Amino acid sequence: MRGATSLAFSADGATLACGGGDGATSLWEVRTGRQVRTFRPANPRAGTIRWDRPMTSIALSRDGETLATCTAGVNQTFAEPVRIWDVRTGELRREFSEPAITGRPMALSPDGAVLATGGKAVRLWDARTGKLLRELIGHLKRTQSITFSADGRLLVSGGSYGTTNAWEVASGRHLVTLFAFPERRNGTVEEEWLAYHPDGYYDGSPGVDRLLAWRVGDELLTPETLGPRLHRPDRLADALRPRRR
Repeated sequence: MRGATSLAFSADGATLACGGGDGATSLWEVRTGRQVRTFRPANPRAGTIRWDRPMTSIALSRDGETLATCTAGVNQTFAEPVRIWDVRTGELRREFSEPAITGRPMALSPDGAVLATGGKAVRLWDARTGKLLRELIGHLKRTQSITFSADGRLLVSGGSYGTTNAWEVASGRHLVTLFAFPERRNGTVEEEWLAYHPDGYYDGSPGVDRLLAWRVGDELLTPETLGPRLHRPDRLADALRPRRR
């Protein structure tokens, strides 16, 4: 095995799934350390590739009964199709041959119905049919991490430039972008944070205003000028609340 490239616990913490650099995914019983089963890659040669570094992305549904796996090269010189497995039996439920349904990272919605795959855009797929549901565009470079909220209503994605985006899964609506600004002060690392709404409203840590400015035409405006209108924690909180029906 060429090292672990991704890990996922079942919701009850009893089972650990581990995606490996050889393209295989192993299932382990946490209490005993016993290996329960192995899920093989579509191409048995995935572990022998030398011109790229294979990474296996995995995703577990909340009930621990559905596993998604996909092996792709770090430099994207090759990519296997996503495979959906029955965790209890080890049976391959389906394999998506659509070339776009590859990528890393991956996440399954808590009910296992929606598969999210990374790239420059996050793509949401119907995990039963492989149909593209929608694309979430908001990262300048590749997505580095994806997770669903416990109720499956929100999807949170982390990007290469240190930004984190929150989305509404049902509509694809972009809700909030989060930024962190680490600085070293007196030998310790301290961070300011910023939460930014697509309509321009923001909230942040007490010291974040000194890092912010807006260019409006030929003017460079500061929070001293725009803060009273744009510093709206209530708008950020409202964006993340469930919509009333």
